[in-house]
Amino acid sequence: MAHDEWTKTLPDGRVAKYIYDEIAGVCSASLEIGEYSKSRSSLRGPLTREQVEELFVHEVRRTAPDSHDQEQEF
Repeated sequence: MAHDEWTKTLPDGRVAKYIYDEIAGVCSASLEIGEYSKSRSSLRGPLTREQVEELFVHEVRRTAPDSHDQEQEF
């Protein structure tokens, strides 16, 4: 797939939006506006949706409400 965009509802109810562009070798993830946004470049692909989500799982967990009290699954 050359370009893919999707959303995923996280266990804490927040919605993450992912964008992956295989040709440009970049992907990004964002949560609620202003809360979290991150991109990665120089990727070697192709990547699956699960692989793209895994690139951001630790950062997204850190932004979760009460993330120090509970483990968030992505």
